[in-house]
Amino acid sequence: MNANKPIPPGVTIIEPTDALRRKAPPVMNRRLSEVAKEAEATIQSQQTAYQTRLAQDIENLHRIHLELLQTMNAELLEEVRFIAHDMKGQGTTFGYPLITRICDTLANFLAAKPPLNAKTLDVITVHIDSLHLVVDNALVGEHPDGLALVENLSRLLALVAPEKSGDR
Repeated sequence: MNANKPIPPGVTIIEPTDALRRKAPPVMNRRLSEVAKEAEATIQSQQTAYQTRLAQDIENLHRIHLELLQTMNAELLEEVRFIAHDMKGQGTTFGYPLITRICDTLANFLAAKPPLNAKTLDVITVHIDSLHLVVDNALVGEHPDGLALVENLSRLLALVAPEKSGDR
């Protein structure tokens, strides 16, 4: 708490123990705005690395999808879900909220353990194609075309979801 400000009534300041103080990062004595600037600079410096990783992740999804088409190995669905889940966690941080949304719908669809059939493979295909569209057309931020794409993916899943439980 700032030493120049009075402590409001009913508030008790508990000083951290020495053990806790040793564990706390040195950021505690700096201004939040300085820390935020450093965090933003770190994110910006990682932008190029993210672009490379994004391309690799999409390529991995494509490769696994091709293997799924050839082998019909249902265990590969979990690999697709894992990659989509991982991509979902990074998209918004690096300016691609559409990647996050697309990967979220794919990961959630696969988390429900759909049967490995033509419809499931089609859903995966459409999601991978959507990721390509977002990246190839640089649909960053809340791009209207990308939002329409995500809405259509949601409609597709609404059509497929009721049928998947009957296919098991």
